[in-house]
Amino acid sequence: MRHIQRAVVASSSPYERLRAEITSQGIFSLPMDQLKAACDRILSGRYTLATASGSGRPVRIVGIGTSYTHFNSKFYDRAVGLRFEDGPDVEYGRWIAHTMAQALDSMEGSFSEVDAEVRYSSNPLRIRYDRMIIPFVDQRGQRFVLSTSSMRNDIDLRSLPVDP
Repeated sequence: MRHIQRAVVASSSPYERLRAEITSQGIFSLPMDQLKAACDRILSGRYTLATASGSGRPVRIVGIGTSYTHFNSKFYDRAVGLRFEDGPDVEYGRWIAHTMAQALDSMEGSFSEVDAEVRYSSNPLRIRYDRMIIPFVDQRGQRFVLSTSSMRNDIDLRSLPVDP
């Protein structure tokens, strides 16, 4: 299975302006239900919110938009509370959970290009996208991470080493 990401300098990322907009609107201080509604509106339903109860703990989904075309409604209905590796592709889920845990531990956001092979069924699917990860602390002091992405078929990272 191949999961490859390449860091992108913030100033050259298509998400830099969006990150600035999100943080300037103060949405991270909103209660969770309002935060999810704001993410739906601002990110057109293409987002995931996650948290872990401490370093080394499983990263769990606390909110997910419904605009990821590779998931079906059954997954959306049960996603909140799941670990990423409980999703349709365990290996891809572990990789995503690892990137989210790194952001939660370091409290540093990132911009990256991703080229991944995902198995949602018996046939692998190659997905390529730009991704922005923003860790934040809510009004109660709990750490969360917001991830959003946009599909990009022109990304080709197959010549780079595979991420662990």
